[in-house]
Amino acid sequence: MFIFDQKQIDDQSARWLLTLVSSGVNDSEKSIEKLFDWHFHHTLVSVKLFVGCGLAIFAALLIIFYKGELDNQPFFSTVAIIGGILSVAAGLYRFTLLRQIPFEYIQALHLLKNAAPLIKRFQDREF
Repeated sequence: MFIFDQKQIDDQSARWLLTLVSSGVNDSEKSIEKLFDWHFHHTLVSVKLFVGCGLAIFAALLIIFYKGELDNQPFFSTVAIIGGILSVAAGLYRFTLLRQIPFEYIQALHLLKNAAPLIKRFQDREF
């Protein structure tokens, strides 16, 4: 199952990390921490947005159902139920992506520790 596989840092995070190291930022570890903190909170906000929208759709359907107006519009109710399910499913998928962020953070710190001296040595070379 893919959830239990070893997580790897994605290409975009690796590019950000190499750009950070090559730009000569003094406190790279603090910058990486801030970057992954932002990434975690951004993903968490999207989870809340998707799940909230899906639940709002279901709440609206319940209100319409109790008013007795849902019988007249079967297409609308079907589309709304499918939209609500897809929205909640997208939120749950984004929630599973939150598990990968700590692994990427640890790998980024490891990559920083191992790649920073190599990049600095390469930058100091004269051509």
